[in-house]
Amino acid sequence: MDIKSSIDIKINYDDLRNLIKEYKYGRYCEDRSLPIESSRSFLMNLHKQYLLRDDTKCATVFSTSGQLQGVLEFRRSKWDTEHFGYSVAVIDAILIKELNYKQKVVIANSLLGKFFIWCKSNSIRFISVRIAYQDLPVIHSLEDHGFHFIESWIYNKFNLNRLSDQEKTCYKVRLSRPNDCDIMIDYSNGAFTTQRFHADPNISYQKADSLYKKWILTSFHDPKQYILALDIESKPVAYMIYYKNTKREYFDYKFAMWKMALLDPNCKGKGIGTNFFKAVLAYHKKEGLDIVDSGLSIRNLTSLNLHNKLNFEIITTFVTFHKWL
Repeated sequence: MDIKSSIDIKINYDDLRNLIKEYKYGRYCEDRSLPIESSRSFLMNLHKQYLLRDDTKCATVFSTSGQLQGVLEFRRSKWDTEHFGYSVAVIDAILIKELNYKQKVVIANSLLGKFFIWCKSNSIRFISVRIAYQDLPVIHSLEDHGFHFIESWIYNKFNLNRLSDQEKTCYKVRLSRPNDCDIMIDYSNGAFTTQRFHADPNISYQKADSLYKKWILTSFHDPKQYILALDIESKPVAYMIYYKNTKREYFDYKFAMWKMALLDPNCKGKGIGTNFFKAVLAYHKKEGLDIVDSGLSIRNLTSLNLHNKLNFEIITTFVTFHKWL
């Protein structure tokens, strides 16, 4: 297979559109309730936004006739680099033209080869990537290049237009107040041990735990993020961080994107989590939202069972890989 690879060149949007027109993986392309062409249009717009970012770089593979065969979008994560104290790179996407298995592996290998040249010249120490579980050629290429599996990440959704009486509760949630921040940080201690940063033995427990505390602090200062709280007997016992995402031009839906749920450790096993989720769903419906998107690690069986209990629909699974240089 004759190909030529490059790094950090400007990608023509028509080339990118031709690459995506047969793409079939991910949260939206695998959702059979959504028109596949609309999902691909949304994906195209998402990648256009990636490419407009100042920190986004690309490795590309073209055929000798000039057709784009694959692109790897990546960036040096300033946020993670500052937190961990060493250079961190994130691969945001690996998109390859719909070819046979061997051809896709060749393209993925070429993309990763160019990417590693950039990593070496930029003293990158840690790389993370999340890939759709069905994209086996890319997954196998990552494994061949020394990436290690860390977790499976499940994407769930709940259609609020189908909220039933069984999924309602007498509990009511409220928007957070400034004094909730310290309580949330306290509840976060040891709450995320099933997540990928705790699962990686190269990351200290303290550094992994402090990452979630930083996310909580960030959410209180980001006007695009919202935090809901549940009080029982005047004491906050549960929190949900989320943001709104309007995709009406593609799907005619308004989405609530769940980012983090927290429960008072002393309230576990008492049914409060179930009623809290029900109250949050009811709140979203009153906001005029249509769909709730929620992601979770498959190791978090408590959360997985709770989502299943409340009739969340599993859309797809991604696999997360880490690599240390």
